[in-house]
Amino acid sequence: MALLRDSLLLFAMRFALVASLKTKDLTENAQPSQDLFQLDKEKRLRHQVALVHTGAGNAKGPGGTYEKTASHESFPSVDWCSATVTSNLGGFGPDTSAPPELRYAGIAGVDTSEHVKSVDIVVTALSGYKAKNPDVNGFNNGGKPGNSGCFGIINLDDTGDGAKADLEFKFVESGTDNTVHVNMWEFLLYDIDMGVNNTAIESLTVYDEIDRYLFSPHAKFSETGDLKTGITFTATEVGDGADNPTDPANLTPDQINKTFIGIYANVEKFHVTFGVTGGKGGRNFMFAGQTVSATAPEASPKCTSGDCVIWGDPHVLTFDAHREFTLLHPNPRAFFQMRSNRRNDVVNVLEEGQFWLVKSDDVHIQGRYNKRPHQNTTVLGGLAVGGPFLKGNTFIVRPLVGKITWNGEEILSNLGSEFSNDFIDAKYKAGVENVKDGSKGNGLEVTLPGDVKLIVNRLTRGLAVKISMCARVWQDGQCGNFNGVSKDDRQNVLMERVQPLRHKEALPWREHLHGDAVSA
Repeated sequence: MALLRDSLLLFAMRFALVASLKTKDLTENAQPSQDLFQLDKEKRLRHQVALVHTGAGNAKGPGGTYEKTASHESFPSVDWCSATVTSNLGGFGPDTSAPPELRYAGIAGVDTSEHVKSVDIVVTALSGYKAKNPDVNGFNNGGKPGNSGCFGIINLDDTGDGAKADLEFKFVESGTDNTVHVNMWEFLLYDIDMGVNNTAIESLTVYDEIDRYLFSPHAKFSETGDLKTGITFTATEVGDGADNPTDPANLTPDQINKTFIGIYANVEKFHVTFGVTGGKGGRNFMFAGQTVSATAPEASPKCTSGDCVIWGDPHVLTFDAHREFTLLHPNPRAFFQMRSNRRNDVVNVLEEGQFWLVKSDDVHIQGRYNKRPHQNTTVLGGLAVGGPFLKGNTFIVRPLVGKITWNGEEILSNLGSEFSNDFIDAKYKAGVENVKDGSKGNGLEVTLPGDVKLIVNRLTRGLAVKISMCARVWQDGQCGNFNGVSKDDRQNVLMERVQPLRHKEALPWREHLHGDAVSA
């Protein structure tokens, strides 16, 4: 999908890895259950700790889809939109004097092993290709003359019994037929849908060259088969030209649910099959692609990135619930509005005490909840971070009436201060996101090892926190088990599974109060 990247090309579907992570009981972690608050207080304990397309009926014309403008110059991150197209796929033209291929030429910014300046993407039909309207092959041009735009288009004829086209996408050095190896490539197929009365049903088949693939947990297509013979994704919902994506930076939830992402590593070519059952005309398959860094979260099968948010009195939006909200409400304003209204999807912490927020083999994050004065509610009164990924060090954030500490020593005592070492980079500053509503205010931005990041808003006697991290093979806590399923992190299920830590481990808050603190 942070909510989303600047380009929604990779949008929130990245959070939905196809293979779900296994769920374990919280007690199955082999690491010792050290009290991080006590560990911070008693240095002698610190060293004992061994401390993750298209349309119904007749073929859709190019009208109504995205055209490159100054406001979308970054889509995709490589220079895909500026490619020069030569279109003669299967020998059907319109450039009939060219080789029988569809070539996107002069794409700069692609990360290759050969370090070439630019690449051409050459699409050839291995078998079975027939087109109803080959003139639209290339780029969709937003309904204007000329072959320009940013959505790639391949048209198939769906008359009679329909068609299947085995297609090869090959990367070559620009102006040649010399293949090159792209270190990491994302192939996106949009708008997988069907015509009315179960006609013109679109499908995509991918094969064992693919490294991994992603799609929305609410995808409007089915998945069948295996990589040995091909995995096929078949449309299950009717669509027409009116629901085509028009802007890759503003996909609707329905458009997200009809999009597939395939990730290829160290690839020089890959093979896919576009299919359509019998209909009344033709179908336009709409696609795009971009290179990504091998260190990007979506490039690693071990990393499904997500956020857990804790705020108020207090409410917890778990990793899986946050991901689903992001998919359904990619607009930040709508996201915060719906989050405040959908109380059934938010876990409420009513009990005072100390709990695991995140517990995995390497990351240990605990929260301490205090009763509000003269109220029957609690507030997050402390956040403690430790575990093997910090090599026995402990970082604690307390409200404004308390201190921020590293191994028991006060740090970040004033707004504008910074603290960093081999394990932490922390800034206490203005202009930080308020995790409650997305506005800006004072807060901490913290970067830790293992792709863990924190945003902490300090109030007089409470905290609001966003924990961002990659899913681990196993984890649990009040932020949930991060297995891609939000239902097993609902209120009663989660609070039954995640019990308070032992009473004797309670944090001694009064020892850390500032003498001049003012009550909230």
